[in-house]
Amino acid sequence: MIKIDKESCINCTICYEICPDYVFSVDEVEKKDVTVRFADHCCICGHCVSMCPIGAVTHDTLPCDDFVKISKPEIKPLDLQNLIFSRRSVRKYKDKQVEKETINQLIECAAHAGSAGNVQTEGFIVLNDKSFLKKLELVVVDSLWHGGVKFFKGKGLIQKFLSKRFGAKLTYQYQKYHKLIVRRRENNEEEGMIFRNAPAVIAIHGLKANYLAQTNSAIALRNIELMAQTLGLGTCHVGFLVTASNMRTRKINKMLGLDNKRKIYGALMIGYPKYKYKHRIPKQDRKVNTMYSA
Repeated sequence: MIKIDKESCINCTICYEICPDYVFSVDEVEKKDVTVRFADHCCICGHCVSMCPIGAVTHDTLPCDDFVKISKPEIKPLDLQNLIFSRRSVRKYKDKQVEKETINQLIECAAHAGSAGNVQTEGFIVLNDKSFLKKLELVVVDSLWHGGVKFFKGKGLIQKFLSKRFGAKLTYQYQKYHKLIVRRRENNEEEGMIFRNAPAVIAIHGLKANYLAQTNSAIALRNIELMAQTLGLGTCHVGFLVTASNMRTRKINKMLGLDNKRKIYGALMIGYPKYKYKHRIPKQDRKVNTMYSA
């Protein structure tokens, strides 16, 4: 799998130092003479092949021709900070489709996000059929309601139990969801409640058995969010879809063509914003614990 051309190797030990899985070893005394010690540890990250200054390290599944040279990004810290601060959750979109090439570009950015152990087991679903999104929307609302939201009426013993179980902030949030569903149904306004009539939704799914799938998915979606801004697009997380998927995994999976070893871990509405936000919104101060060294 991993090979070192000993005739050309200059024993710089870069591959040894940057390998995350201790595949390589060096002479303990002279700290050189790099060898492949545990090839079966390899997570196929490609760092060793990429960083070898003379191409002495090769990998059977990572041909050198597949590596693309990148230029150093010329992004000033303040520019990136302003981009992050300007991100808003967009819920009102123009009646304009997002181009297929643009969607592919966003997914490529997501696929280049880090993943635990470099397992790269997350996949993506692009939803841009309006009729299908309407059907999925109704299933999501129904799943939320019967999955537990219907109990958050704000009265009685059940409410006291729920408040103790979830705490004040979450209970208040779930009560709002209860009111939202009840009122939208009473007024026959369920359409657009979940996906806000966005022209496209990108959902990400992962293996249930991978406890870090949710983290991998969040990092990937963040890449999409930031890249989308540079393309003039707006995004918003579809938390309702994720929650509904947790409550009724089989039903949601069947609609989305997933087997039951997988689960939806995140989703983003995507489209061209109808309105542009002009102010940075204040955020709550967060508690920060700092562990000082002696």
